[in-house]
Amino acid sequence: MDDTGIILVQHGDFPFDFKEKQKLMFDFIEGMLEKLSDRTRGLPRKPDDPYSCDMHTLADAVRDAGGFKHFEVGYMEFSSPTIEEAVIRLEGQGVRKVVLVNSPGIMMRSSHSLLDVPAILKEVAHSHPGLELVYARPGIPFDKMAELFVKRIDSALGRQAHPSVPHAAATMRDDFGVVMIAHGDIPIEYLSSGEFGMGKAEKHIEEWSEMVRRWPRTEENDPLSFDTMKLEKLIREKGGYDNFRAGNLEFASPTLEEAVDKALQDGAKKILFIGGTGFCDRSSHTLVDIPDAVFKLQESHPGIKMTYAYPNMALVSADFAAIIADKVYEALEKGGLSISNN
Repeated sequence: MDDTGIILVQHGDFPFDFKEKQKLMFDFIEGMLEKLSDRTRGLPRKPDDPYSCDMHTLADAVRDAGGFKHFEVGYMEFSSPTIEEAVIRLEGQGVRKVVLVNSPGIMMRSSHSLLDVPAILKEVAHSHPGLELVYARPGIPFDKMAELFVKRIDSALGRQAHPSVPHAAATMRDDFGVVMIAHGDIPIEYLSSGEFGMGKAEKHIEEWSEMVRRWPRTEENDPLSFDTMKLEKLIREKGGYDNFRAGNLEFASPTLEEAVDKALQDGAKKILFIGGTGFCDRSSHTLVDIPDAVFKLQESHPGIKMTYAYPNMALVSADFAAIIADKVYEALEKGGLSISNN
């Protein structure tokens, strides 16, 4: 292995018990984000909007891999259509059973996939009692995901990346529909405009991020951190990366700066940053926030060459599609998380 330290940039998450104990704070920020989301869902999207284009690329790959005749994308926030609007589209096609599966951005076990999405689905189920909703269990197939990241990292390092293994498409079926749940994003051109109050929300989030980073973590209150550690170990082993570790953009430790310091202590002379499980598509995080963070770290370490591998959805869309299609059929065969409409 050469002298490159590799940092997998994960988002980080609020511990569930912290959210419970700071409910007033979270009600405040959620109200702010909900208003922002309502306003940005109706914004016009340019044909070359990077987030939308990557979601369309992934959606096409998933539809083909799974043989899904009835397939829609629904967004948790910021983008349209909403999850409920996507369900309504399938309902209009005569579908009576809908499988809902998370996109890579919110596929891992986290507050989004285990708390926020189920709350939305409960409301959808209440409004559509004639539909059977099946929520594919959050989580990742660690081996397949680790191989996907090795492919991304090797490509960024200029090494031979293993080609995607073709996924045997299922027979096109009429008896169910699929909604792939994505997070949603604000068009990049609006981020710095100040028009929608994003700066105010980001200021609060940054303050709370620093407040919560040292909160005690367990697998029960922060499964994302524990799953990240497992994935980190597998990627290191499968890729043969001696100096590889994960760092968090916000909310959790280690921070990116701490991850860089550890890589330098272990002998790195240069650093490669690559987006983690929530940062595989082009978005405001991957095109603005992470590059900004890397720029600040570069200023702090002028003698160390730092590079950032921008997302390339075309490289891994087939791999993600196979994972998502498998999760859909697993949910159909074994059941998913319960969605109560009571």
